[in-house]
Amino acid sequence: MSNENGAKPLNVLLSREELLLVLQMLRVSALPGLDDDPNGALSAEQQATALTVAARALRARELAQVRDNGELAIHTALLAAVGVCAYPQQTIYVYHWPTNGAAARRYFGYVRGEEIVAHTRPADVLHLFARLPSPPYFVGQLLSACAWEDGLTSAPLHFTAPVAIFAQARQQADNGAPQAAANLLVQHRASVESARAFATTLADRPRLSIVQMRKQHNGAVAARDLTLVQNSQRSWLITNDGEGEKASVQVKSTTTAEVSALLAGWLN
Repeated sequence: MSNENGAKPLNVLLSREELLLVLQMLRVSALPGLDDDPNGALSAEQQATALTVAARALRARELAQVRDNGELAIHTALLAAVGVCAYPQQTIYVYHWPTNGAAARRYFGYVRGEEIVAHTRPADVLHLFARLPSPPYFVGQLLSACAWEDGLTSAPLHFTAPVAIFAQARQQADNGAPQAAANLLVQHRASVESARAFATTLADRPRLSIVQMRKQHNGAVAARDLTLVQNSQRSWLITNDGEGEKASVQVKSTTTAEVSALLAGWLN
């Protein structure tokens, strides 16, 4: 990071304390993915010391400097990138489970104007910020965060089920009873082929990703959530429809092209 122009590419790794200092400069107290300190809560004095050490570390890496008046100045590109995350117009978050029981991997994507910044967590106290070159590149990153595998082909399948019934069927499949799960879905108007295929996928300890998308426009916030389920045989797209007692789950087999189009359409 030798150029002060905020539009230049950026890929920078920050410690938790360094990120807290940058957020303080932006007048923001928190950011998704900024977890509690693994060593426990710090006293006010310890927090002040941690921020002082963080400032020195940023200066040593030429990511900050002290002005003539004694104030700390953060590198323009770094401040701009974290600023996109702190004050976004659009967000796309991915929570990915590589298999049942595994800890979730998190990917946070932010858009403000023409700027796209990804925030990832390579370790519990490390935060990686990367400015991405284009929306198509961003979509590719999102698919990678979902550990998406291309090339799976299957006949189009789909069904709708009440939320409670879907949850029961998923629990049965997770417990090693895919036939019981399929039977339950069939009882609620799913086709035999769709119900069996989906229950078999769930029982195969598939990869699962929850994609949360938010967009601000004219003071209103639009939201859409997707769940992607994939094993070596099939890929599924799951969305919720309606609220309350009438809420249902829409399940359909999907493709890379369809998921990519959904993500790209949200960014337009």
